[in-house]
Amino acid sequence: MLSVIRKQQGLTLTEIIVVIGMLAIVTLLLVPNYQSYLAQNRVKGAAESLYSHFILARTTAISSSQNVTVTFNTADPWCYGISSGATSCACTSAPSISNCNLGIISRTDFPNTTLSSSGFTSNMVTFDAARGTLSNTAGYVDFALTSGQSVRVYINKFGVPKTCSSTVGGYKSC
Repeated sequence: MLSVIRKQQGLTLTEIIVVIGMLAIVTLLLVPNYQSYLAQNRVKGAAESLYSHFILARTTAISSSQNVTVTFNTADPWCYGISSGATSCACTSAPSISNCNLGIISRTDFPNTTLSSSGFTSNMVTFDAARGTLSNTAGYVDFALTSGQSVRVYINKFGVPKTCSSTVGGYKSC
């Protein structure tokens, strides 16, 4: 009599346990890197948002023939507001929030980030309606994480913003 050889179908319990163990190890190695990646993207997003808003403010000032002001509040929770015309906006106080007619960005949009500014008069930047240049001094804004990673948005006297970072990839060094 000839014996019939059967092919094994499926996986053994040992093979399944080995695969699950390997997946668990790989997952444990990737989770911290993924959390760091998300945090780094939050600080990049905050800086890119301000960069875009500086360009919007400059363009709006020229096209509407009205000065446009970006006002910063560096206290926790930080925020910045954008307003056109003669009225200034404070993104934290209720009566003048309505003056932020071009937008308000706050820490709730970019959790676990901090904002600090330097060089600006009264924590504000005003774009002149005639040429889009700054009516006050040039300066910069830093967005940072508690881990020390930060991105700087610098704006020169001509109203042109630039970004840089010594700790976050994808930017020129400051």
